[in-house]
Amino acid sequence: MERFVYNPKYAKLLISMSGQKAQIDELAKRHNVNAGHLRIVLDQWHKENVINKDRTGREYHISLTDKGEEVSKKLAELMDIVHNYEIKEVKKNSKKNSEVKKNATNETNEISPL
Repeated sequence: MERFVYNPKYAKLLISMSGQKAQIDELAKRHNVNAGHLRIVLDQWHKENVINKDRTGREYHISLTDKGEEVSKKLAELMDIVHNYEIKEVKKNSKKNSEVKKNATNETNEISPL
């Protein structure tokens, strides 16, 4: 499972499936992933009891198992933590960059022409 969950696209896909049923093609389009590769991922998740695959005619309806709901919830929490950390880092780096630019501007203004 870790092979697919560590890919942000598939982590987001798993999170988005919480409490829903969807068809494979619909999921592939919504998350901009190849339907054939998605089937491989879903087969692996099905083997690991993360999803249910209910077949109706030629279509499969995919939903999360209790284990899948738990994994989805934990992934959502982790992604929030990472997102908040990234925002803090961007703000911190932005502040540093503006201070560097300000100091560089002040030093340039202090140089007198010959």
